[in-house]
Amino acid sequence: MCKGTSNGEEVHIINVDKIPNETFERLNKGWITNHGGIPVDKCIGEEVEYLVVNGVVTLGSCCGHGEYQSHILADKSEKDKLLELGYESKPFRWEMIIANLKSGTQTK
Repeated sequence: MCKGTSNGEEVHIINVDKIPNETFERLNKGWITNHGGIPVDKCIGEEVEYLVVNGVVTLGSCCGHGEYQSHILADKSEKDKLLELGYESKPFRWEMIIANLKSGTQTK
């Protein structure tokens, strides 16, 4: 089971060169560049990379660590893009939405 990026385990890095320019412009470019890309929990890395490469600006993600539903957080402006890619979302807080992922921990 993946314990996540905060526990020092191996992570998936979405390399800067894979992030579309229009997406990169909306992100914290300095932080991402300093980290060599966007670090993501390994077990959801490919799926989150798919979303980012397809223009979804993610604000955070979590694989669920064996206990919770895996998900991403995004600005509410990303709702239509997520829907086009097959993801439903719901309001979260502070103008954000949450969308469940298909990889990582799944809850019933």
